[in-house]
Amino acid sequence: MRKTIIYLFLLINLQCSTVKANTNNIYNIIPMPVQLEKMPHHFELNKNTSVILDANEFGSLQTIKQFTLIVAPHFGLNIQIQNIDTASIADNSIVFFRDNTIENNEGYELYIRNSSVLVKAKGKQGFFYAIQTIAQLLPAKTYTSKTALEKINIPGCVIKDYPRFVYRGMHLDVCRHFFPIEFIKRYIDLMAFYKYNTFHWHLTDDQGWRIEIKKYPKLTSVGSVRKETTTFVSRDKDSIVIPGPYSGFYTQEQIKEVVQYAQMKNITIIPEIEMPGHSLAALAAYPEYSCTGGEIEVGTRWGVFSDVYCPYDTTFTFLQDVLTEVMQLFPSTYIHIGGDECPKEAWKNSEFCQVLMKKENLKDEMELQSYFIKRIEKFLSANNRKLIGWDEILEGGLSPNATVMSWRGVSGGIEAASQGHDVVMTPGSHCYFDHYQYLRDNEPYAIGGFTSVEKVYNYNPIPTELESSYHKHILGAQCNVWTEYIDTSSHVEYMVYPRACALSEVLWSMPENKNYESFLTRLSGNFTLLDAFGVNYAKHVLGVYGKMEKMANQKLYYVLETKNKNAQIRYTTNGKLTAQSPLYTKAIPISNSFTINAATYKNDKRLSNLFTQTFTSHIATGAEVLSMTECSGNYNPGDKNFIVNAISGSSNYGDGQWFGYWGNDCSILIDLGSEKSINQISINSIDKKDSWIHLPAKVSFSTGVDTADLSPYNEVTISPITKRIHSYKANKSVKARYIKASITNFGEIPAGFEGAGNKAWLFVDELIVK
Repeated sequence: MRKTIIYLFLLINLQCSTVKANTNNIYNIIPMPVQLEKMPHHFELNKNTSVILDANEFGSLQTIKQFTLIVAPHFGLNIQIQNIDTASIADNSIVFFRDNTIENNEGYELYIRNSSVLVKAKGKQGFFYAIQTIAQLLPAKTYTSKTALEKINIPGCVIKDYPRFVYRGMHLDVCRHFFPIEFIKRYIDLMAFYKYNTFHWHLTDDQGWRIEIKKYPKLTSVGSVRKETTTFVSRDKDSIVIPGPYSGFYTQEQIKEVVQYAQMKNITIIPEIEMPGHSLAALAAYPEYSCTGGEIEVGTRWGVFSDVYCPYDTTFTFLQDVLTEVMQLFPSTYIHIGGDECPKEAWKNSEFCQVLMKKENLKDEMELQSYFIKRIEKFLSANNRKLIGWDEILEGGLSPNATVMSWRGVSGGIEAASQGHDVVMTPGSHCYFDHYQYLRDNEPYAIGGFTSVEKVYNYNPIPTELESSYHKHILGAQCNVWTEYIDTSSHVEYMVYPRACALSEVLWSMPENKNYESFLTRLSGNFTLLDAFGVNYAKHVLGVYGKMEKMANQKLYYVLETKNKNAQIRYTTNGKLTAQSPLYTKAIPISNSFTINAATYKNDKRLSNLFTQTFTSHIATGAEVLSMTECSGNYNPGDKNFIVNAISGSSNYGDGQWFGYWGNDCSILIDLGSEKSINQISINSIDKKDSWIHLPAKVSFSTGVDTADLSPYNEVTISPITKRIHSYKANKSVKARYIKASITNFGEIPAGFEGAGNKAWLFVDELIVK
C-alpha cells in the first residue's frame, strides 16, 4: 500500500526525478538528447505559474494534463488555451507551442529560461516526450517531499531532440507466466518514461492462451490452464514439477483498458498470436485443427512441441476468426503471428499435408510454412494490417509485405532488409533480457546466456555487413522478456532494469552522442527514480566488479572496481561486511584461501548488491600456462591463466570461468616455476545434458621435470561436487615442475539425449594441484 498521496501520483504517472543529490549534476536525462545546452540559470515553478497550450494544438490537451499531474501534490496548475505569440511569452509561464517546422513527429524543442519555459513540437507525440524530459529535470524532492513545496526549480537549458529509430520496443511473454493488468500498466509507464513507443504483448503459446476470444470460449476455459508446471530452479538440480493448475487470461474489456492506457502514454501495442507452431494451448482447446485430431494437453514444460496447426481450410477459418477479434481490440498497424520454431514432423506424417504440397507445387515443408504464413498475410492485408513475425518466416520464401523480427542473430535481418523488407532487430546476443546480466552464483536462475548493461549499450541495430542503401529498412530494435524462469512482477523488473535504460539510449540517441561513462553517471541519477518508484532493478552495473591480475612479481592479485564515481568500495576477507569494514585502496594478493565480501558505500549507506568471491589457493595458483587448446565460440574466459587462478567455475557454465569446447578435446600444460612435491591433481567438468554438455570420455594427467619427458600420473577417479560439477582427481606423491592435463571430449551425442547426432560440449575449469 502506498503511504502518501505523493507516492500515489508516482505510481499513476511515473513522472519521477532522475536528479542526483549533487546539484552540480542535474541533467541526468536518459536517453541522451540530440542537443543539450546547459544554462547557468533556472526556472522557478510555483503556484502562480501559468500552463498555456497553443489553441492550434487543442488535441494535445490530455497529453499536457499529464504534466500538471506531476506537480499536482504541490501546485494546482490549470491549463489555459490561447493563441500564442512566442515573441512575447508572459513571465512565470510554461507554454506548449505547435511548430510545424519541426520535421520529426516525435521531436521537440525545449527552452527553459529564467522567466519562462517554451516547449515546441509538431503535435502531441513531441509534447509527450518533452514532458518526459522535463520530469527528469525536476529535483528529487518533487516526488519525495511529504509536504507541499512552495517552489520547484528546473535547471535552465536548451534541448533539441528527436529519435534515431521509429521503432523502439519492449516485449513481455505472459504465457509461460501470467502478470496482472496493474503490472502491465506499470510496465507501460516505465517504457514511456524512457521514450519507448511499442509494446509487443506475447499473448499465446504452448503453455497458455491469455486473450479472450468470444467466438471460441474454450481457448480460455481450456487453453489458459495447464495442469502443472515442470521447470528448473537451479543449475545444480534436476527439473521439478510444481503441482496444481496454473491459469490466467485477459478479458476483452481489460485489453481495451490497457490499449487505451498505452495510447495515453504514446505507446502502440502489438499483439502476438503464435502460429503455426507454439500452438499447443490452442490445440488443446480445439484439437481438430491439429494434424492428428487426437487429445492434446496444454504444455506443462518449456521447449518446443511437435503438435502444430495443420493447414486445413477450417484451420485458416478459425485463425481468421481469432485475428478478426484481435484486430477489433488492437488498432496497431502490425499483428505479430510468431512463425518461429515450428517443427515439421506432424506435416511430414500428414497425408493431407503431403497432398496439399503436391497440389500447390511446394517442394518441402519449409515452403508449406511459407504457404501458411502467406495465407495469413493476405488476410491481414485485406484488413489493412501488416504481418510481422520472427525470422523463421523467411524460410521457404517471405510474404510480400511482411516485416521480420530478427532474433537468431543478425543474418535474418540482413537477408530481409536486402530483399526490401522492413526489419526490427532483436538478436538474442544483445536484446534477450531473460539472459543472465551478472556472472555470480547468487543470481536468480535464468535460461542461460550473458547480456550485461554494457553489452546492451554498445549494440548497434544497423549491422555493419548491411549495405547502406538498405539501412532505411532497419526500423529499430526491441528487447525480449521470455518468462519461463521469471514468475513474478518483481522478477521481471529485476531482469529488465537497468538494461532497458541502456537500450533506450541505443534506440533514441545519435551514435555520436553516446558515451558509456556518461550514461553510467546519468544512470546513477536514474536509480533515484527507480528507488522512489519501488522498482526492483538490478544494481550490479554500479556495484563492485572484480578481476584477476598478475603483477610484475608474477604473483596473482585481485582488483576491485566500481563504475560509481560517487561511491567507495568497502570489503572484508574475514567475515561480515559492514559500513565500518576497510576501504578498498589497493589490489589484494592471492596467497592463501579466503573469501572477499565487498559493496559500494556512500555516507555509510550501502548502495550495491553484495559482491562475493571465494579463492581456493593451491600449488598451481598463478602458475604459467605454457599451452592450452583454444576454446570454442564465446565460452572463453579470455585468459588461459584463469585455468589456475584459484577460482573454480560455478554451476553457471557461462560465468566467465569455464573453458568450453564443442566437439574438441582439451590439452593444458603448466609450469610450476620450480620442482615441487605433488600429492594430488584434479580438474572439474560440467554435466548438463539438456544443454548438450557432457562429461569427458577420458581425463589423464602427466608430470615431469622436463616438458620433453613427462610420465603418466596415477589413475583418475570421478567424484561429484554438485549435481552438475564433477571432479576428476588422481593421487600420487611425486616431484615435478611441469603438469599436463589431457581431457577427451565425449564425442557425438547419442539418441535419447538433447541434440542427438551433434557434437557434445565439454567444459573444464581449475586445474588444481596439491
